[in-house]
Amino acid sequence: MKTLSIFILTILPLISHSQKLYASLSGGYNFILGEQNLTNNSINNYFGIVYPYSLEKVNVSLGKGTNIDFGIGYQFKKHFGIELLGTYNYGAEIKGTTQYVPSLIYTRSISANMVKINPNIRLTTKNPTFNQYMRIGVIMGYGKIRNIQREDKADTIVMYYENVFSGGMSFGLNSGIGVNYKLNNRFSLFAEFTFVAMSYAPQKGEVVKYISYNEDVLSTLSVSQREFLFKDEIEVNNNQPINENNPSTRLKHAYPFNSFGFKFGVSFNLWQGNVEKNPDSLE
Repeated sequence: MKTLSIFILTILPLISHSQKLYASLSGGYNFILGEQNLTNNSINNYFGIVYPYSLEKVNVSLGKGTNIDFGIGYQFKKHFGIELLGTYNYGAEIKGTTQYVPSLIYTRSISANMVKINPNIRLTTKNPTFNQYMRIGVIMGYGKIRNIQREDKADTIVMYYENVFSGGMSFGLNSGIGVNYKLNNRFSLFAEFTFVAMSYAPQKGEVVKYISYNEDVLSTLSVSQREFLFKDEIEVNNNQPINENNPSTRLKHAYPFNSFGFKFGVSFNLWQGNVEKNPDSLE
C-alpha cells in the first residue's frame, strides 16, 4: 500500500502538467536494412552439382515483414512527449534453395515472429493540422525463430525438419519520422518512416516436426536429437559418450532483425488538458 501511494504521488504531478493523453493503432511493413547473410543456416541459392554451377547469396533480416502497433503516450508540452509502443512483428519467410537435378530440391527457410516493447521520446512541431514529429527509443523483444530444412523428390518429402528457436530477450534501437494530420479534436491520422537496429540470440531450440519419406517420425528422435541449448561457449569431446536423455548443446548465434519500413495509423485523444488555463497547450 505504501509503494502504491508513493507511485500515485509521483505520477500525479506529471499527469497534471500533461497536455494530452492519447492512444494509437497502426500497421505497416518492414524491409531488409543492409546486406546480411546466414550462410551457417545455408540460406543461399545453389544450382547444379556438376560444373558449371551457380551460387547466389540471399540477404536476410528477420525483421522483414508485417507489423501491428499499439501505442499510448503523454504529450507534456507542445514539442515534447513520451510514448510506449507494443508491436507484433509477423516476419516474412526467407528461403535458400539447392537444386542438384530437376527432380531433387533442397529448401531451407527461416522466419520469425516477435513481440516488441518500445519506450521512446517524441519531439513534435507547432503546426496544429500537419504536425511533423520525430521519435527515438529502445526496443525489448521476445520472439520465436522458425527454421525449416526439407528435401523433395517429385511428390515425395524425402526429409523435413522444422526447428523452433526461442528463449531470452533481444535489445535494440528504434526511430521514426512522421507526420500527423488532425481530423478533429478527437482523431488524427499519421504516416511514419521507421528504422530498427537489433539482433536476437535465442537460448534454446526444439525439433517440432520431422518427416521422412512422407511419414511423421518425430517420436523416433531422442531428447538430445530433439532438443538443444545455445551456449556462448561449448566444449567438444568426441571421446565422451552422448547422453540421449539430455538436450544437446550448440554455439549461440545472433540473428539480424535490422529493418526500415513504413506504417500508417490513427491516433485518438483519451484526455485533453485545460487549454484555456494553460497557454502552452497543443491547441
